[in-house]
This record gives sequence, structure tokens and C-alpha cells, in this order.
Amino acid sequence: LADAYIEGEIEIYPDVLDLLHLVLANKPQGDEAVSPLAWSPLQLVTPLAKRYYAMLHARRANTLSGSKRNIEAHYDLSNAMFQMFLSRDMTYSAGIFDEEVDSLAKRGPGTGEDFLELAQRKKLDRIVDTINLQDGDTVLEIGCGWGSMAIRAVQRCPGIKRWVGLTLSTQQLELAKGRVATAGLSDKIHIVLCDYRDAAATFGAGYFSKVVSIEMIEAVGHEFLPGYFAAIDECLCPGGLAAIQAICVPDGRYESYRQGSDFIRERIFPGSNLVSLGEVKRACEKGCTSLEFHGEPFSVGQSYAKTLREWRVRFGAHEAEIRREVSTFGEGFDDRFLRRWHYYFAYCEAGFASGHIDDWQICLRKGGNETGHTAARRSASSFNGDALHGAHAKLLAEGLLSRPKKALMHVAVNASQRLLDMGLLPDWAVRFGIRLKLRQKIQEEESGSVEVDQASKLAFVESLKKMPIAICTAEANEQHYEVPPELYHLWLGPRKKYSGCIFPEGAHPRLAAQAAELLPAAEERSLEQYVERAELEDGMAILDLGCGWGSLSLFLAKRLPAALVVGVSNSHGQRGWIMNEAQKQGITNLRIVTCDVSQVPLADAALPELRKERPGASFDRALSVEMFEH
Repeated sequence: LADAYIEGEIEIYPDVLDLLHLVLANKPQGDEAVSPLAWSPLQLVTPLAKRYYAMLHARRANTLSGSKRNIEAHYDLSNAMFQMFLSRDMTYSAGIFDEEVDSLAKRGPGTGEDFLELAQRKKLDRIVDTINLQDGDTVLEIGCGWGSMAIRAVQRCPGIKRWVGLTLSTQQLELAKGRVATAGLSDKIHIVLCDYRDAAATFGAGYFSKVVSIEMIEAVGHEFLPGYFAAIDECLCPGGLAAIQAICVPDGRYESYRQGSDFIRERIFPGSNLVSLGEVKRACEKGCTSLEFHGEPFSVGQSYAKTLREWRVRFGAHEAEIRREVSTFGEGFDDRFLRRWHYYFAYCEAGFASGHIDDWQICLRKGGNETGHTAARRSASSFNGDALHGAHAKLLAEGLLSRPKKALMHVAVNASQRLLDMGLLPDWAVRFGIRLKLRQKIQEEESGSVEVDQASKLAFVESLKKMPIAICTAEANEQHYEVPPELYHLWLGPRKKYSGCIFPEGAHPRLAAQAAELLPAAEERSLEQYVERAELEDGMAILDLGCGWGSLSLFLAKRLPAALVVGVSNSHGQRGWIMNEAQKQGITNLRIVTCDVSQVPLADAALPELRKERPGASFDRALSVEMFEH
């Protein structure tokens, strides 16, 4: 329907808006999970078309580079074109229409005041009140548009310390900076070209006391929502407030909506994705934030219908001028463009007016009394992908038939696990399953920002300082390390190195056929690398924590005869084998200590062994090869 209208193949009377209202008014009762705006009489074609457009939509994911492309495709069209239908303050989001605004609109343009600008000012003022803007506040605005929110806020509260507006649109950046300068507020307002995922790394964790984001969340994308809220949480100081205006679908229709596509996502806002109030809560939890809802959400959906209606009127009134404009991309605004935007305004107006979609202002408050710990919490928990839309949302238990793909995967995983336990899965299938799970884990942990991911890893390292140095040591010994050494020696190389080895480049195709031939050299290459990277020298006191079957300890003791090597193992069987091997090789500068480091501090175990021969000494180097996992 949309494409036929845009191409001029059909005309709709009295107006396309009337048809869209008719479709929504006659939606099937009791099937709220399906959107009638995606309806087609070709029932056999519709599922295929939905999958096709969903695939196209997925290719426009809002990665760091993808977000910039998607934003540019809409907001960089032409500042002059947007100025022709927006109010003078250049606010491109829902205003608030109350009795005063409606009364002014009825009186017409002769009053000298623009009712649309008044509606926008009421919206901006409500955001200012929501975050309780005060002198000394430092505010981050994610998606600042052409600067209307920043300018209005600082005019109302000139005592704020700083307002930072983020945008990915170069056209918005240029005009917003000019408007800020004209208002004489360049000392307070700073508009920068920056992705929200880079904000904490750029300005510092906990730097902002308030965050504002007006109808930008739609450009985030479902898979990046936890990262979006994690970024807000990381930027806010404890007790800080975030005001978010978000276009939402009902919770009951969100799953169906996010798995498909529609006119807006295909023709107007590439990569966009509406949220739901329930999804906001789930994303805050999945992002391991300390953000909580503060106060009740406030709907401006009906006001948005009126805002869109006025935009469409003004857009139509300036059609001749818009035709004369040339977009930033060197293209003219032809009939197809004009009809597409008329359909866009009507499509959205019908959706809001009927309650099919809504627009909510919500306030979130950051709890806790520490800053910069969002990444640590994210690292400490193991994200489980769509589990929040599965087990936690009871979809796996109650809605498997409505989600056959997930149901099939659920059954396949359980069946594979049983076959694996019975030893009936071939090696290739096991490897495939492992790679699949690793790929899934990587996707779950990635936020879409290199800086956030790196901060997450560093925070995880910090969290380890408070964790036990080893866990489940008795079980690990019983199940793994205290089995007869002969079992391991069936497959280990001559050095008995039970950790990764370094094979030469290009060796992969030959590994299967020549593993036994290549393994000894790979062991040696890896052990030599430890010496090089740890800058080991003869005469040093060296600690080998988690020495296994002694591959590194024995190698170092022989390679550095004047050094004293102390290895720590949790297995009596391993210690016995190492000492027997040292005697065979005539090695006298190696000591092995059996110690559960979760129970006995290293200072009480390994250090006394060193000081027996070197009184008062400390270790010059400590190495630990694949013991960290315990």
C-alpha cells in the first residue's frame, strides 16, 4: 500500500489518513500481538515478505558505524527542509497539547504566537521539571537534535555547570552549534559528534548528574538496548536522574514487532526499533544497571498525533519550496519524496491517535553509592541472550508453539546434551556445538562499543580481587587431576604440557594428519615464549602457580640452572610425577609444593620453600599458565 501510494499508482480519497484509521478501527479483536498496519490480503505471501523485510532490517543494525549511516540517511537530508515544517525552535519530537495550546490553535495565526512552538516548549519544560534541573548540574543529552532542549533548559536554569549534547548528524551539529551561539550560550552548551556508547570513556564515569534522551531510543535497536541503559548508568553519578521520551508499542505486541519490519523501518528510519515499557525494564536489568523507574510514566501519545498533523499541514504548505531544495546527498525532493513523507506523517498520526502506539516520558534514577561499576556488574553476570524473552518471560513454557524456531532450538540443545553424555555425538558435531555456544556468548557480551567492552573486561579483573583465588578445588581434583597420570600421557606431548601450544603459521591443514609430529615443537615454542615475555634470567627466583604436570617448571629449571623454581600444584599425583621426572633428568633446582591456594595463602606455602635456600628473598617472577580458570 505504502509503495503504491508513493509511486503514485493509487490515490486515496478523501485522504490516506482516513484509510489508515479505517484499518486500525477494524483490527481483529483478541489478537493484539499482530499489527494490522502490516496486514496484507495475500496471506500466503505475507509471512515470506515479513521474513524478507526483517532480514533487510537486520542488516541495518545500529553498530557504531551502522548508527552513523542510519542517522545520516534521515537527519542529514537538509536542514532547510526540516525548517519548513518544524516550529522555530527546531524540535523534532512530540509537543504537549493542553487546553492552552488547543485554544491558541483554534484562534489561528493572527495571535502572533505559534501554538506548535508553545506545545514544544511545554514538552521541554516538563523534561526540565522531570529531572529537577538545578544550579551546578552537569547534563548529558543523548540525541540533541538541533539543540532546542539544551537551549530551553539553560535559559530556564542559567546556573547549570554544563550541558553536553550528543549527535551523529553532521547537519544537526552544524546548525545546533550556530543556534547555541546565537542564543549566547556557547559557554554552557557543548554539542559534539559522539556515539552514546563512547560517552563514559570520553567524559568520565559518573560525570553527569542528569541525562536527557528525547525520542532517540528508537534509533538504538533491540540488541543494543542493554548497552544503551548501561551507558546511561555509567555516565550518571549516584542518585542521578535520566529523563527519556520513548515511542512504545504495547508489551504484548513487542515480540512480534521486533521480529518483523514495517514502513517506518524500511522507508523512513532505517535501523529503528520502538520499545515497550516492559522492555525498558528488562533492558535495564539485562544491562546490569542500577537504574530504577522514578515516578509514573507520562503519556504524550495523543499530543504526538496533533504534532504530526500540524507537521503535515506545514510540510504541504511548503511543497513548492521543498521541491526547489537539494538534499545533502545531491538529490532533489521529487514527487516520490513528498508522497513518502505525507504517508509517513499520516501513518504515525493514525498510530498515535488510535492508541496503536504511544509516546511515554519516563524518569529513571540511579541507585547505589558508587560510580563506574556498571561494567563490573555486567561482567560478573552471565548474559543469556534472549532468555529474558524466553524463560523469564515464560515464553519457553507457555508460547513454544508460537515461536517454533526457539522451540526447535530448545529441543535440539537438550537432545544433543543427552547424546553427548552417552558418548554418541561425533567429534565434528561436538566442535560445531562448542563454536555455536562461543559465538552466542560473544554476541551476548558485546555491547557494540569497544570502549564499553574494554571497561567491562577491566572491571571484571577488579572484581576478581574480591573473589576466592580458587573454587571447587576438591571437586576439580576428584573429577580431573587425581586420575592416573598414564591417562594424560596417552595424548600429551613429551613435555606433558596441558595447555595451549604454538603451532607454526600454515600448520592448521596438516594438524589432523601430523599432530604427533608437530606437537613437540609446538610445546617448545610455547615454553620459549614464556621465557621471552616474562624476561626470565638465570639466577632468578621463579614461582609457577598451577604447575600441572611440570611442563614449565621442569623446562625452566633445566633452561636456567642457577634459578630456583618453585611450582605450586593442587594435586598430589602431579607432584609425585614431577619430582620423579626431575630426579630422572638430574634437576636439583626445582621444588614442588602441594597446596590448595583457596585455603592456604601463598605466603605460607610457596614463600617458605624459597626462603629455606634464599633467606629473606622474594620471587622475582610469578607465572601462571591456564590455572586462572579455576
